[in-house]
Amino acid sequence: MPTTSASGTEAVIVNTPSTLATISTEGVFVLNIDTTNMVGGDDLEITVETKVLTGGTSRQVYSAMYSNAQSDAIKISVPVSSMFEYVAKINQVSGTARSYAWSILGL
Repeated sequence: MPTTSASGTEAVIVNTPSTLATISTEGVFVLNIDTTNMVGGDDLEITVETKVLTGGTSRQVYSAMYSNAQSDAIKISVPVSSMFEYVAKINQVSGTARSYAWSILGL
């Protein structure tokens, strides 16, 4: 049964990456983002990072880019297993700054 590990609404600053959450417990996580607010000219990048070893460096394991208005507004990342750290980030690289509702589910 999925549980909410973190959630919120992020008011982005264009071309300034934001860390949505850093989860330090082990598990399998999925990032969900509502892109309803996107319009023509908006470009949004979503990334997830994790560590392989304790004390190691977080590295990107998932990235997706979305442009313009979205007909399927809810974006869901691939499940990412993490023993040490799960980091979800968002970056609106162009367009007008928007707010995005998001949640991270633990599976």
